[in-house]
Amino acid sequence: MDSAALLPDDLLFELLRYAFEPWRPYDADMLSPPTQRSLDRIFAETGIRIPEIFSSMAFACPNYISWFAGLGEDSNRVNHFLEQLRAFRDEGLPSRYVIFNHGFDGDCDCWDTEAAYDNEPPIVYVQLNNNGIVNSVRPWATTFREYLDRHARHYAPRCSKKGPRRRAKRLLEGYPPVIWP
Repeated sequence: MDSAALLPDDLLFELLRYAFEPWRPYDADMLSPPTQRSLDRIFAETGIRIPEIFSSMAFACPNYISWFAGLGEDSNRVNHFLEQLRAFRDEGLPSRYVIFNHGFDGDCDCWDTEAAYDNEPPIVYVQLNNNGIVNSVRPWATTFREYLDRHARHYAPRCSKKGPRRRAKRLLEGYPPVIWP
């Protein structure tokens, strides 16, 4: 996706809040926000530098945790980035994939650390079977920013709350829809 075609950050974050709204987890308010120390720890353990847009989203949309792994100091929580990665690796997710989003159904979005890239590994959609074996892998986005843009355009207009859903549809008028796997 051409970076000029991406939504502006303020619009992106507003739409993401609508996209996350119906899925607010019970403990989202108790999660700690990302810090440089927590991001450095993630990098040290995974080799992945969390893109700045991911950290910015975490501050702009505190309920991001309803879709994405937590990035803060509370790394012992089950929904933290490092804990989710460990759990999926224990289930058989190959080490080349670093998961940041899963749907609790065997589908997950990951960075592919063995693919060619410049600044950030590309994002792939991985389907696992019940035994943790990879069934399929599809390219999904070249950057996390592009991934978030697609996420917002797809999910915000489908918000279960009427007000945010209508506002999202109005905000997206003139922007092309995206195809989600």
